[in-house]
Amino acid sequence: MRRMILAIVGTAAIPAAAPLAQNAANIGLASAAKNEVIIVGEANRGLKTGDTIFQNQHIRTGRNSAAQLLFRDETALTMGPNSSLVLDKAVYDPEKHTGEITVRAVSGAFRFISGASPTGSYSINTPAGTVGIRGTWIEMLVVGQTVRILVRRGVIQFCNLAGQCARVPGLMQWPPGNP
Repeated sequence: MRRMILAIVGTAAIPAAAPLAQNAANIGLASAAKNEVIIVGEANRGLKTGDTIFQNQHIRTGRNSAAQLLFRDETALTMGPNSSLVLDKAVYDPEKHTGEITVRAVSGAFRFISGASPTGSYSINTPAGTVGIRGTWIEMLVVGQTVRILVRRGVIQFCNLAGQCARVPGLMQWPPGNP
């Protein structure tokens, strides 16, 4: 199954009408896209199930919409309705089992399940700080400058904008005290 998914990721094609994506690295595919899922800045081109995703793309979901992105290392990132995400960096070498994924969760609800890259190779930037994934499964809500994270499996390291870091094994909100 793993080889089949990697083969699909490696062979999926994107329409030639995406000039910004042509200069960026192919990092995976949209394994699901429901309703309004768009790539911002490429004339707000729609993203459909099976479309290739590229480094530096900004993806946004509309109301009653969702998307699941599958990266080359089999990391799965799900976006809920009214969510916005930038795919800053995603590299993976299947021969060496090394990689790095950095995304920017701008707003909305997300589920992140890590793939075959080593623990510590994942980073999610938010308006409140940076989440370093040290586990395998988190759910996150970003609203304005507030981030709420539920660690379903494993542990995360959260560093706020002032550079203060803490390991979080369960539930956290930053800044603390905001409902």
